[in-house]
Amino acid sequence: MRRGAVVLLGWGALLGLATAVQTPYHPTTIEFTLLGAASAATLLAGLVIWRLDARSRREQAGDWRAVTEESFATLATVAGFALVLLGGGFGLWLTLIGAGVLTLGLGGLLRERRGRMRATSTARARRATPSHAASASPPVRRREPHAHQTSHEARRR
Repeated sequence: MRRGAVVLLGWGALLGLATAVQTPYHPTTIEFTLLGAASAATLLAGLVIWRLDARSRREQAGDWRAVTEESFATLATVAGFALVLLGGGFGLWLTLIGAGVLTLGLGGLLRERRGRMRATSTARARRATPSHAASASPPVRRREPHAHQTSHEARRR
């Protein structure tokens, strides 16, 4: 199980425990419903991530995977989304700023995904080629003579 699913499942369990603990104090319906729904949604999201991760591990058993350690694009995407949501309360100006940050973050995530796919395909190609072929030097390219040079001058180079 990956870290993302563990965090969500743990948080959902903590919210569920808080919901259960407030029961003897006769909470209002809205208090009980909000905390219980947040717990259920977090647990559901954790289970979905856990299931998707288990499926991807089965599909890629033994495959090399490129995983980034830190991602500014993810931070920009989440911050942009938060600004868009806050813009509902503070005005259109914040919504537009958030949309711009969100767009930059999504563009960065797309760039990272393309880079991961390129790195993965390069690693697979290297594994597929024999080791002696990978260490062979590339073919030497001959220089073409310039238009104003004669063939004799080109050979002297």
